[in-house]
Amino acid sequence: MIWLGAPPPAVAAILALFIFIPGLYVITNLPRYSRWAKLVASLGYVALSGPLGLACLVWIDRLLQKA
Repeated sequence: MIWLGAPPPAVAAILALFIFIPGLYVITNLPRYSRWAKLVASLGYVALSGPLGLACLVWIDRLLQKA
């Protein structure tokens, strides 16, 4: 990822700040669901948003390399 100029741990930190943490905050603060349901929802959220967020960063990187 040339446009970031950062190693993979930095990319993971960016994903954590803008995708994982806000989503997990919302899921864990849903008041009417059990703790077990919140845990399952948060694990599913991380499993889906990680690859999608990384794919989005790669797509933006390729667009910027063409420009």
